[in-house]
Amino acid sequence: MRCRWCHNPETLVSNIETGLAKSKCIHCGVCLEKCPQGALFFKDGEIVKNFIQCTSCGTCIDECCARAHYLIGTVYSVDDLCTILEEDRGIFELSGGGVTLSGGEPTVQYPFLKALAQALHARGFHITLQTNLGADWEKYAALLPFIHHFMCDFKLLDAEAHRYWTGRDNRLVLENIQKLDVSEVSYRLRTPVIPGVNASRKQLQQMSNFVSRLIRMEKYELIPFHRLASYKYENLGLSYEFEKVKEISGNEFSEIKEMFEINR
Repeated sequence: MRCRWCHNPETLVSNIETGLAKSKCIHCGVCLEKCPQGALFFKDGEIVKNFIQCTSCGTCIDECCARAHYLIGTVYSVDDLCTILEEDRGIFELSGGGVTLSGGEPTVQYPFLKALAQALHARGFHITLQTNLGADWEKYAALLPFIHHFMCDFKLLDAEAHRYWTGRDNRLVLENIQKLDVSEVSYRLRTPVIPGVNASRKQLQQMSNFVSRLIRMEKYELIPFHRLASYKYENLGLSYEFEKVKEISGNEFSEIKEMFEINR
């Protein structure tokens, strides 16, 4: 999916990228001189990056003393991640927590996701999968033996609105919710409440009515919209159409949660 409000735009592509944090830039110009692609230039007193021309070679990162240039994405093996997570096993055991496999959408890297879930399960970790339920059910079914809890997005009930705001309709999502509900796995549904998208009382009531008929859902959770990701769009040279969208006040959101959330 390509949700227009996405809080993690760095996950919309699978390749490694470089970002430019203008707030850290000291305008020394060294990166302009060193960039082998000529993708950096001065404009109105600021360093600007041509993200199409950039090949993410990392030269600017090596040369930047202010750390304004940075790498987005790291390649790990399953063993790498298991080794890192083993270091925190004591924290998980003390807190009753575990590992959440998230994103973006983790099923985009499905072979790796499955291998990692199998390895972590074999090591006795509690595993939660956070997903938009947009993958074929066969993929989720193959993960059921290794996942202890599913945390699933339920963005919109209307198919056309879902397509407009996320780039895909929600037919597969709704089908997967129904299949998840008869699979006897622990799961919850979560809705990010976005002003102008799905925040009307009518929409939330319809969505709450839909999920209330599910048998094994443990919780229907509403998540407040915020604009904290706006800097990420700037750092990636992307436009953010929710830059000026007003956040819902704490009192109003508490009222919405009281009316439409479901806890079982």
